[in-house]
Amino acid sequence: MLKRLRLRSAPLAPDGPIRRFSPMQKYCLYIQYWPTPMPPELPPFKPVTQAELRGIWVQHPECRRLVLEVERYRRVIAKVDHLYKTTHKAWREEVGGDLTALHLMQQLMTEERHRLPDVAGTGKESSHD
Repeated sequence: MLKRLRLRSAPLAPDGPIRRFSPMQKYCLYIQYWPTPMPPELPPFKPVTQAELRGIWVQHPECRRLVLEVERYRRVIAKVDHLYKTTHKAWREEVGGDLTALHLMQQLMTEERHRLPDVAGTGKESSHD
């Protein structure tokens, strides 16, 4: 089935042979042509900045729902991070020590927070502390 996908969806280079795809191109081909659910991991990519989101909002009104979705998820991540900190503080005060699930959640939140671009092009990293 994978061979069939490659043959149907792989565009030809100007000189004839099938060209090599970047991870993002492979992912896009996968989600466009593969009949099963999307792959579990996304390819590496640079996050969209607030300035880019504003530009998309103005220049592409048909994409405004997508821009709102990106902003919504960023705010949800900030809320989850705040709830983690509140829960962790209460756990330490009542029980003491660390809860493994909270520690793993903290690692995930830290990775996501460091991945986000700077806030509104100010040069400052986004902070949800």
